[in-house]
Amino acid sequence: MRCPYCQHQETKILETRAATDASAIRRRRRCPNCGERFYTSEHLDTSPLVVAKRDGTREDFDRKRLIDSLNLGSESLTASRRDAVADAVVARLSGRGPLVTSIEVGEAILECLRELDVIAHTRFALFFKRPRSIPEFQHWLSENINDEGKEQLQQVLLVVKSDGTRETFDRRSLVNSVRLSCRGRESIDDHAIETLVTSVEAELQQNTRTRPPQEVSTDEIGHAILERLRALDPVAYLSYALAFKNLNSYGKLRAELAAMVEDDVTGSTP
Repeated sequence: MRCPYCQHQETKILETRAATDASAIRRRRRCPNCGERFYTSEHLDTSPLVVAKRDGTREDFDRKRLIDSLNLGSESLTASRRDAVADAVVARLSGRGPLVTSIEVGEAILECLRELDVIAHTRFALFFKRPRSIPEFQHWLSENINDEGKEQLQQVLLVVKSDGTRETFDRRSLVNSVRLSCRGRESIDDHAIETLVTSVEAELQQNTRTRPPQEVSTDEIGHAILERLRALDPVAYLSYALAFKNLNSYGKLRAELAAMVEDDVTGSTP
């Protein structure tokens, strides 16, 4: 193993640990040349898998893409747990290989997530199965989530996207989008952004308690963010509005700026 710091050709193994499911081995190493220490992880090596997609095309199985798909809805999963899920999925699929369908890949991910994390399991199902209606989603829940899992999901917000699909509210994704709009604005630090998003999430939770199931639209989320950004920093507000309000022409931008000036004069908010 080459040292990642000085590129020395040999390193010394100090400690070796196996994962709980024995699908991976983690080694702690030290470079005898520069003295730096680091970790390596060895994963299950299987025969190459080919994935047949829904449109009929085929491509090599990509473990990194699998982990990226877990990232779509698994904020609650640590990196090590996502790796464990990926190894379990690969092991399941290898028994069916060398050719598997994209549907089989998705179902294998759902099976591995089912007992591990109900939120991650539900979020991935929303991405993978794309339910178009609440009855469809409710039917899926009744068939796939046990009573304990359903109780945990009672506090989960569903976000209705512009195309009609639904996904669970992803707080971290919202924080990142607000942070992007606030980039370079010294008046808004990470604490202020976290506080803003916490306030928005609490408001949305409160508003949906009287209208089950707990659904919010992307418009509701966007307007709640804009209202708070306007009070914090008009430039950050405008940066967020550029994407949310689709201000894709000079005329739209001028109209938004004029409205902001008028709001300042009258003391109103958007």
